Amino acid sequence: MSIPLHVLVLEDSLDDTELMLEELIQAEFDPIWQRVETESEYLAQLSPDLDIILSDYTMPQFNASRALELLQEQGLDIPFIVVTGTITEATALELTQSGASDYLIKDRMARLGRAVAQAIEEKQLRQEKQKAELAQRTSETRFQAIFNQTFQFIWLLTPQGKIQEANQTALDFSGLQLDEVVGYNFWETRWWGFVSTIQAQLQKVIFQAAEGDLVRCEIDIWGAESQVVTIDFSLKPFTDQEGKIVLLVAEGRDITKRQQVEKQLQLLNAELAQRVEERTADLAQSNQQLRLEIAERQQIEATLRQERDLMNWLLENSPAGMVMVNHQGNITFANKRSEEILGLTRAEIISRTYNEPTWHSTTLEGFPLRVEQYPFRRVMKAAEPIYDMRHAIQWSNGEQVLLSISGAPIFDADDQVDGVLFTLDNITERQQLEAGLRKALEEEKELNQLKSNFISIVSHEFRTPMTSIKMSADLLKRYGHRASEEKRNQHLLRIEKSIDYMTKLIEDVIIINRTEAGVLQFSPESLDLVQFCQELIADLQTSELKQHKLVFSSQHDCCLVQMDENLLRLIFVNLLSNAIKYSPLGGKVTFSLNCTPDAVIFQVQDLGIGIPPEDQQRLFESFQRASNVGNIPGTGIGLAIVKKAVDLHSGQITLKSEVGLGTTFTVTIPISC
Repeated sequence: MSIPLHVLVLEDSLDDTELMLEELIQAEFDPIWQRVETESEYLAQLSPDLDIILSDYTMPQFNASRALELLQEQGLDIPFIVVTGTITEATALELTQSGASDYLIKDRMARLGRAVAQAIEEKQLRQEKQKAELAQRTSETRFQAIFNQTFQFIWLLTPQGKIQEANQTALDFSGLQLDEVVGYNFWETRWWGFVSTIQAQLQKVIFQAAEGDLVRCEIDIWGAESQVVTIDFSLKPFTDQEGKIVLLVAEGRDITKRQQVEKQLQLLNAELAQRVEERTADLAQSNQQLRLEIAERQQIEATLRQERDLMNWLLENSPAGMVMVNHQGNITFANKRSEEILGLTRAEIISRTYNEPTWHSTTLEGFPLRVEQYPFRRVMKAAEPIYDMRHAIQWSNGEQVLLSISGAPIFDADDQVDGVLFTLDNITERQQLEAGLRKALEEEKELNQLKSNFISIVSHEFRTPMTSIKMSADLLKRYGHRASEEKRNQHLLRIEKSIDYMTKLIEDVIIINRTEAGVLQFSPESLDLVQFCQELIADLQTSELKQHKLVFSSQHDCCLVQMDENLLRLIFVNLLSNAIKYSPLGGKVTFSLNCTPDAVIFQVQDLGIGIPPEDQQRLFESFQRASNVGNIPGTGIGLAIVKKAVDLHSGQITLKSEVGLGTTFTVTIPISC
């Protein structure tokens, strides 16, 4: 079957043209041809669609040298063969050096078909070489950018542990130059501080990796300023197509700060471009040279595949979440770790853009991200890396996740930003831990303040009765023999009351400590509540109570209930004592009991000073007192004891109060008769 061939013939002889066409037909070509004789006709017919140009060396108005020059000025790659009657060897050499594909003598036209076929094949090889070189440059640029802009330490070692390459991050960290470490044993470099134990450990793991094992450990590394940090160190073997281990890839990630320093990419072969350039400099004209070119191209493709496989392996197996975004904002790559961090499958991630509304991206404070706050926009605008940018996203199940994001620009062959490589870290748990620590510090600070307040209050409350005891005892000692019996009894009663007050204060402190420690005993037993309340009121018939009116009432019959009598006494002695203490002289205090089938409701009501609304919320916490108590004595622990005792009965306590009008405490305890 004939091969279509678009031919432009520069020839002033129609007979010679027909002879050339006949030779092409004999060589199984189907020529589609056009003959021209002048420069203007030639320029009008020049087109990228032409397969071959056949030119006589000289014509009355035109010549082959000028035609070849015009072809090159047009930038067209069209095989150009000179077919002439006579030509010298020097002229032929000059034409081929100027770009002519071949030359033929008209009386030896039988070689025309082979010459045309070879010229077309050489053109195809040139085009394939150009494509291979472009793919190689693009791959080299992308891989080198990723390798040197990663935030992790990366080394390439021989299976024997000698350094072949180290990335800029590792070199800068210890203040080294590449030529200071290449060819040296990995364990004998400044990175490891020349510590014998670390050197021995490195030799051991290199031996394991050289046997095919994946090794991972934590190890210390020395920086330029003698600072020492701990890194998560891994060593992975890399094999060639025959399965032979040819390379050890060492990676280190700083785990002392555990922020977004994650593993990135390894080294592309820096010598690849020159090797390809040296081996593809010229195309040979013989069949043997053509075979060599094809073999070399296959070798280049194998190298590119190996490097691509290495890059893909590094990306896919990195413990960091790795995502690539192109210059249009579309996500083009996501590794396995990113699926866990983003809560999506790889296909779902790649179907999104960086600012997809379904990310629900916000600041850590919960505000939607502005356009300029997106990490992608910052890297694209500045063409520089960013580190540890933090914001929140929302998983599809509604759970909010906090991210630490670092990103580095990826440059194309023209040094333009072609996209961004991001590393992602889920810092939700870390943020929660930090928040918990802050809260614990605040609580500890508040506890210390409460302790200080407690010491101040107890010191003051002890000082007052002690002073009273000392004064009364001193008066009895000095003037007791002259004082009347009534006067001596008054002093003794004052001493007794002061001792009772201090005893009560000490008991309150012991009880509040037991409640805080969770060891306050709850021992319910059968109890007649009406009788209990009446006995309680009888016990409160003190001299202070004589100055107040205490009224008790009960509604409905109360059955025997299972309650802790000691805890009930703590509850209502404190509530009734407070009602009396904060009521004016002669004031009325009401104590009521109401029994229902499901619960017992106690109420203690006074007409005293009341409690300001802003103090009511924390009134049941230890050492909390209302702001309007003035000089009325108290420790602020009585109501805390009341609340704990009510809780042990699975009950509830509420209050209603208005400043200047009084306070009502309601205690509700469930029962089962």
